[in-house]
Amino acid sequence: GIINWLIDPFGMYWSPRLDGINNIKPEAGNRSRIVKAYRAIEVSPQVLIVGNSRIEMGLDPKLSRFSASSVYNQGIPGAPLHMQIDYAMNVINQTSSIEEVIMSIDFLDFLIRPGELADQLAINDKPQSYDPHLLTKNENSSTYLLSKYKTYYQLLFSLDSLQASLTTIANQNEFSNAITPDGFNTANGYLKIVKYEGYEPLFSQKLDWLIGFLLSKDWIVFPEVTSPYSPKFEQLNSLINLCKEKGIKLKLFISPYHFSYLHALKQTGYWERFLQWKLALVKFMEQEKHTELALWDFSLINDKTKEKIYQNKDLDWFWEPAHYKSSYGKIIADAIYGKDISEEIGIKLTHENVNFVIENQSDVLNNTRKQWNEIKERLNLSKAF
Repeated sequence: GIINWLIDPFGMYWSPRLDGINNIKPEAGNRSRIVKAYRAIEVSPQVLIVGNSRIEMGLDPKLSRFSASSVYNQGIPGAPLHMQIDYAMNVINQTSSIEEVIMSIDFLDFLIRPGELADQLAINDKPQSYDPHLLTKNENSSTYLLSKYKTYYQLLFSLDSLQASLTTIANQNEFSNAITPDGFNTANGYLKIVKYEGYEPLFSQKLDWLIGFLLSKDWIVFPEVTSPYSPKFEQLNSLINLCKEKGIKLKLFISPYHFSYLHALKQTGYWERFLQWKLALVKFMEQEKHTELALWDFSLINDKTKEKIYQNKDLDWFWEPAHYKSSYGKIIADAIYGKDISEEIGIKLTHENVNFVIENQSDVLNNTRKQWNEIKERLNLSKAF
């Protein structure tokens, strides 16, 4: 127990950090769904960052653009939309420090399995992908407290934790992925792959996965936002309403993607659904009278998202097609906090401009078909279509 507390491999306790011993937490990502449920409350941040792995490794709480004294990144890899929102609402309900929530929303998180009706996924009856006892609106709940102390006990007194502690000591190097005390994923695990193999394997693996996922089912988007809403929109609505009730500022944005990701959407038949999803978001904001909220779109094709993939040269903006680097995260933070940027980088979607944005992006995508064909050839993706 003493060893596991001192090394703190999962970043639960944030014991004293010692260079070369436990400063880097390569095992923390393996327990992030547990740790981030409790850690975010203990930090009591003024700014809470919410989303999946894209924002976890893309938006660094240490950016100078954040004027708040405490910022926590609660991005959770692989978390479905309802989980991202449940975790955020849990922190909001258990702390009084939250002044602002920044959330990235992702197209894939809004897809629905065929045959799944809205009433089967009502917001109070959604499938759980985590232990519901991790979250509660009442911290004094006996069930919640029992679950909390049980989790702390298990992370201290278990052979799994001891193994993780030894792994932590053995992997104090620049190539180890790590979660920082403020929840940011350093993404350093990519560095070893990049050093010895380049970026091509990362792009190839992600595009292969995306193509396989989209072709596995005829996913539904529910582009027309009518009553009853898609459960995904209802889930988002619950967070928006809670932030309004608590007087918390909410900033929403669509994450940037490498243009190859968008071409994969088009060639699998999902490009039109992706555009319809943007239109649905704008309609949803209007119908629910959330028009005062800014909805930023950073999924635009521009010189940065068209970044060329080199074998022996580092990329400035992307790790692979779906995950942008913190350098792009800085641009996002600058934009949502008021710095003027090019409309090719990001734009606030409104009723007045959404159709223009959709038409423009379709034209730009068509103009990059040659570059996409070159990438397909290099990464041997042609057989996937």
